Amino acid sequence: MHSPPIKYDDFLQKFPTEANAFQFYQKSCGIYCPSCGDKQFSYLRDDKPYMAYCKKCHKEFSILKDTIFVRKETDFRFWLYIGYLHYRMQTDMIIDRLNIAALQRDMQGTTYKSLCRINRKLARWFDETDASDRDNLFASLHRIL
Repeated sequence: MHSPPIKYDDFLQKFPTEANAFQFYQKSCGIYCPSCGDKQFSYLRDDKPYMAYCKKCHKEFSILKDTIFVRKETDFRFWLYIGYLHYRMQTDMIIDRLNIAALQRDMQGTTYKSLCRINRKLARWFDETDASDRDNLFASLHRIL
């Protein structure tokens, strides 16, 4: 495996909390309320930072609904980091596979099995040809890293 373009600890400096990662996701993907279409909403809870509340229509919703991230049980920053590694491998035309065991050593707080599941889902997503939302998200992430 090649050395990652950014270490996970450096990645965490950009996203110290999971809520920061969700706010980045919301801004880069243009998330809106599924009921009324308003883009101005607030986040409800610290324990579930992906849950939002629309002040306009007074409804609660998940910003992850109908996305690849919808059934996430692990920290969203793991998804963003591994997705970023896939993005860089694709854009830099690197054919190596990710070394999940090495990633697990760097990414404390998750299991090997969880990282394998995240990696599989993201690898399939990166194999799709038409995924403009994916490209927008990780191109935005690449600009700030």
